[in-house]
Amino acid sequence: AGSTFPTQRRLLAFGQGEGRNVHRKTNFFVRRSKGFFQLMNFQERHGLAESQKQSIFNGLNRQGSISNSMSMRRAKVSESKKGERKRNSDSNLFSLRGILNAFGILMGMAAAAGFFGSWWWVFDACSDFRVQYFFGFLGIGALFAWQKKKARACLAAVCAGINLFVVLPHLLETNPQSWGVGQSKIRILWWNVHSDNKNVQNLFDLIEEESPDLIAFAEVNSDWKSSLDSLKESYPYHCVEDREDNFGIALYARMPLAETQTLSREPNEVPTIQTEIVLEERALCLIATHPVPPVGSRYTRSRNRQLAWLSQLVKQMRRPTVIVGDLNTTPWKHAFKSLVRTACLNRPAGVFPTWPANFPLLAIPLDHCLVTSEICVARKRIGPNLGSDHKPLIVDLIWRK
Repeated sequence: AGSTFPTQRRLLAFGQGEGRNVHRKTNFFVRRSKGFFQLMNFQERHGLAESQKQSIFNGLNRQGSISNSMSMRRAKVSESKKGERKRNSDSNLFSLRGILNAFGILMGMAAAAGFFGSWWWVFDACSDFRVQYFFGFLGIGALFAWQKKKARACLAAVCAGINLFVVLPHLLETNPQSWGVGQSKIRILWWNVHSDNKNVQNLFDLIEEESPDLIAFAEVNSDWKSSLDSLKESYPYHCVEDREDNFGIALYARMPLAETQTLSREPNEVPTIQTEIVLEERALCLIATHPVPPVGSRYTRSRNRQLAWLSQLVKQMRRPTVIVGDLNTTPWKHAFKSLVRTACLNRPAGVFPTWPANFPLLAIPLDHCLVTSEICVARKRIGPNLGSDHKPLIVDLIWRK
């Protein structure tokens, strides 16, 4: 033993159970394979007894088994921690993934509820935001795809596609027609002024800029009636029904109005103006209306009844007709589609969100212009924010060839 080389003594100590200390002090054998080849090299150089070699090799086996078991244990602990972090991330509402999950579930519930609007007025209100649902699901799907959550990204894409399918038909005009050269038009400006709005000068500036032939207003009270008196010089033909309950209505025109009357579906209901104007020596009927907003079951039923009444009114007249107004409904609701279908009305292409004016990301199309087949909406656009909760709607009408 005294003549044994120092390196040989280390190998013998490693084989007798002190391999861990030797490994820590000398860093001699790191792995079993490395130690084996080094052992063979040492044997060739110095020579080892068979019992010494077997003792060293057994030590390597034990050390390798311990190292493998410790490595496997560390791998399992690491995987367990990763899984725990992943579960915590999914369940934590304040993480990005948790926020996306919660927002996606809430939006999905609202979008699904909108298909059952006839059951409850809240479900009916949920159907107004189809455009927002589409872009919302599109954004959520992109974020899930970025996080490599393929199943959730695909589900969000499907939900976005469903809402796009609802909106897409309203982006296409039913009977498009181009504006002929030299063809006469009539320009109509519709605006829900909001009774508390005092920005009258903004309206006058818009009228001077757009120069409409006919102007119709909703929510006209006594103050607004007095403010609009200055329009009578340029628009001498008018019909005003002012009220203090946000359902007054007014009409001002440059051309003569014929058979003008204020109608109501029932006594004490909101007023509707019906009149007749002439475009290129042809008469057309104009209806300006403002149903009640669908806040609560009672008002929702009242709005639906008024839209149904309008469809019957147009059918009975059997002449070219234009309906403008704040209908308090979006184009993809059942009540609106029933009005268009029953009265055989056409709608211009596109979605024109007019309310709420101060929150463009939540804006939905509540103000509309609908025409019968003899008339074409050559151009339709939204005006600027004039201080009301609605933006004005401006349309150019021509006769269809």
